[in-house]
Amino acid sequence: AMNSGSSFSILNYVQSHKIPMISNGASRDISSPPDKKRYIFQAPLTDRLVIGVIIEDMKRKEIKKIGLANADNAFATSGRKQWEDLAPKAGIEIAIQQTFGGQDTDITPQLTKIRSANVQAIVAWTTGPLQAVIAKNVLQLGINVPVYFSHAAADPNLARLAGSASDGVLFASSKLAVVDSLPDSDVQKELIEKFASEFNAKYKHAPATFAGNGYDSVMMLAAAIEKNGDNPEQIRDGLEGLKNFAGVTAVYSFSSKDHFGAQASSIIMTTIKDGKFALPK
Repeated sequence: AMNSGSSFSILNYVQSHKIPMISNGASRDISSPPDKKRYIFQAPLTDRLVIGVIIEDMKRKEIKKIGLANADNAFATSGRKQWEDLAPKAGIEIAIQQTFGGQDTDITPQLTKIRSANVQAIVAWTTGPLQAVIAKNVLQLGINVPVYFSHAAADPNLARLAGSASDGVLFASSKLAVVDSLPDSDVQKELIEKFASEFNAKYKHAPATFAGNGYDSVMMLAAAIEKNGDNPEQIRDGLEGLKNFAGVTAVYSFSSKDHFGAQASSIIMTTIKDGKFALPK
């Protein structure tokens, strides 16, 4: 399943027929709780994992009051749920929350309300072209507090669609976007460089984070079958047995109690500078 919405739509069928599935949706609820969803696994960085990294960045900057804007789709509403759970525990107040439609072309009404709440940062949780709309709206409104996007911002289309308005946005994501800045000792660097080079050679553009998710899903499925066999139970057990599996998106370690797999050490804070992904200063 490619995203959170499509994953949720087939969960009951997959579970009832005991079909192993590696979802490319990022909502934590797709594979949680694992004892109830024994055949469901995830390849992307989950919203809860990414939000935890963003919250640590906020704490370092002493940000304690934020505004949250999210789309009304499955991915974004799951993100809102995680923010509302995790932020207060970290001493961060969500002073105002606004929702926008997945097909909206102007988010200035919601952003104007958030600006009036005198927040120290804005979190905009969505995917795709809406991220560019928000970046442009923020610039138009003269908002000058940090703006955090979801991990879907690790997409070259954001800078292409938003232009200079995307400069300075912050997000936590995989290392794919900033592979050139990684030390040679990084266990993922060589694989990410090879994947990005081959992807670019074939499709004539850099891969977005979603491409890495799909690649990792296939490679982990192959590893599970090679290790354990190809009937459904063997595949499930093989996936649960994967440890320290280096992928493009993350280093994965699954178990019967963890079907997310991706490790927090695989996540890195990223920004956009002059239209290119970069490490924040």
